[in-house]
Amino acid sequence: MEERTPPDALLVVAPGCPHCGMVLEGMSRLLKEGRLSSLQGLQAPYHAGEVSRLGIRSVPWYRIGPFVFEEAQGYAELLRWAERADHIRGMAVYFEDRLNRGQRHRVLAMVREDPARLQAFALLMADVEVGLQTRLGMGVVLEELQGSGLAVGLLSALERLVQHPEARMRGDACHFLSLIDCPRSALRLLEKSLDDPDPMVREVAGDLLEEMKSQAGWEPEYDSLP
Repeated sequence: MEERTPPDALLVVAPGCPHCGMVLEGMSRLLKEGRLSSLQGLQAPYHAGEVSRLGIRSVPWYRIGPFVFEEAQGYAELLRWAERADHIRGMAVYFEDRLNRGQRHRVLAMVREDPARLQAFALLMADVEVGLQTRLGMGVVLEELQGSGLAVGLLSALERLVQHPEARMRGDACHFLSLIDCPRSALRLLEKSLDDPDPMVREVAGDLLEEMKSQAGWEPEYDSLP
């Protein structure tokens, strides 16, 4: 089995910050234990250019692998993020956490940086335990991505989701289908959902079909299916 490479980390602090010490202590411990491959520390007042480039507005600010945080966390929480940093399920946990905190901008930026991270959405969409706030947040992110073609990779996951045993999951799948720049495939699946055994799903599918058919300016070349 291939040995896992620990993530690197960056921590930005400032003099007088009441919470920076706890994060620094936790990150330093992770480094000593080999849970981080490297740790770079910056004092905000002396690295204004880097702070501006990173868009930092408050401290502590820190990154563990791909995950960015702007709140204080102790060693145990930092350890959990370090252990999640190299796999898609960890990304799904991070996205859920950020969306629940109202940080859709953070999720959107990370997806635009690397569209492969959207596969974390596929995991969240199919998880019956994922709450309404997360699902609404994913919808907003997908709306922001419309026209980019970046979300096309979610089509196969949504094709499975429209067959989910739970009606609310099938209804959510219909909504997400309308947002991923696959109009022909979305129309085909929504039309099938008009025969769904649940009236709520049939209503959602019908409303979305009517809305999509009234819209102009789709980009069918994003659609990989006939």
